[in-house]
Amino acid sequence: MAERVVGSGSFGIVFQNLVMEYVPETIFRVIKHYSSMKQRIPLIYVKLYTYQIFRGLAYIHTAPGIYHRHVKPQNLLIDRLIHQVKLCDFGSAKVLVLAKEGLGT
Repeated sequence: MAERVVGSGSFGIVFQNLVMEYVPETIFRVIKHYSSMKQRIPLIYVKLYTYQIFRGLAYIHTAPGIYHRHVKPQNLLIDRLIHQVKLCDFGSAKVLVLAKEGLGT
C-alpha cells in the first residue's frame, strides 16, 4: 500500500513522495536462512508462497496486462508475520500489446 505525500520545500519547490510499508524479508533471504541451518522450508510455507506468487502473476497478466520480466527470489517480499508475499521491482515490466488478428505472417 502506498500513500502519496506532497509538500513544498524552502524555495516553494513542490516535492512528491511515496510512503510505502517496510517489508524486510525476501524469498531469497528465507531460502538462505533455512539453507544455512541445513533445513528445508516447511512444505506448508512453500505451498502458501507459491500459490500467492502465481495468483499475483496471473492477476497482473490478465487485468492490466503487465509482464514483470524480472521475477526472482530477491524481488519477492515476505511479511513473515502473516506470510504474505508481495512482488516488487517493476522496472523491467512491460504492458502487453495484443496484435490484431490476421495481420503479419
